[in-house]
Amino acid sequence: MYSLLIVDDEDLARYALRKMISRLPVSIEVCAEAENAASAREIAARLKPDIVIMDINMPGINGLEAARQIQEANPDGHILVVSAHDSFAFAQRAVQLQLDGYLLKPVRESDFAEEIARITGRIEAGRCTAPAPDSGEGNSVPYPHDAETRFLSLLGREDETTVTQSEIESVVSQFLRGNPSLTTMRRHVIEFSVVLQRELTKLPHGRVPAIKGDFFEQLSGCTTSAQITALLSSSLSDIAKDFESRDQQSLLHKVSGYLDSHSLHEVSLERVADHLGMTPQYLSRVFKERYGKKFLEFATERRIERAKELLLAGECSVAEAGRMVGYGDPHYFSRLFRQTTGFSPRAYVRSKSLD
Repeated sequence: MYSLLIVDDEDLARYALRKMISRLPVSIEVCAEAENAASAREIAARLKPDIVIMDINMPGINGLEAARQIQEANPDGHILVVSAHDSFAFAQRAVQLQLDGYLLKPVRESDFAEEIARITGRIEAGRCTAPAPDSGEGNSVPYPHDAETRFLSLLGREDETTVTQSEIESVVSQFLRGNPSLTTMRRHVIEFSVVLQRELTKLPHGRVPAIKGDFFEQLSGCTTSAQITALLSSSLSDIAKDFESRDQQSLLHKVSGYLDSHSLHEVSLERVADHLGMTPQYLSRVFKERYGKKFLEFATERRIERAKELLLAGECSVAEAGRMVGYGDPHYFSRLFRQTTGFSPRAYVRSKSLD
């Protein structure tokens, strides 16, 4: 859990920040709000928040000077400034003050989340530097960049196959390479989680929380390398499962979209596969694995649903409805309709007219 102070003279701006904070995957408590620099200094000195988010365009103050005073009042805190100033000199002064982040208004939620992830990672890195049971070996082990590259490539690979547990364990094992100390392992895992927060936004499926809200708390409580690797393995497994779920939804959405935008009598496995850039064999296999039904069954359900709409509209005969959804033989269409709905086409229309 991290404490956070919001400093802004506009009610709406403070509300917007609270909403963005509530949607973050990290557990953050807004411990207080301040409408001016003087109040912010007093609160920062008294509550010692982990993070201060501060608009430095408030009237009547030198915003960067106010940020410096808040730093003095709470030297262990981290300050993220928000500004409408888009000038090199202003940004340079912010860097000189060693502020933790600098965002331009209007603030994009993805940029905000990335900055908070980076700051919380820095906080945890500081928390984890305290002495811990350790062999004293491996403190100079370099960060395993290949592990992050490997995991991101598994999530983003084009064949959309499921990430296996053995693949995840292979990634995790790279954090043990070189016999790192517990402190080094924690620092590497923290950096890895922050990188994931940023890089996952660039994958096709959009932002997925890279870590759970209590991840850093659990990490701080780990006293052996085995506990750290188990925690990391569990977290990466959760991410992979989340992506797999989104893959399934994405594929079904794409297939449904194709069926909605094309005449159903023209739909075939081959045409849909070609549209999605897959082979018919691959699409058929993946569809069956993910949804428990064959593509033909799914397409048939969509055709029958469309046929129901046509019949209930009363603008075409049974034979015409069948042809419009891809069945030229009216007898075959009627038989398939009965198998799917339990009614013949005419009986279905009569049953609905009585409802």
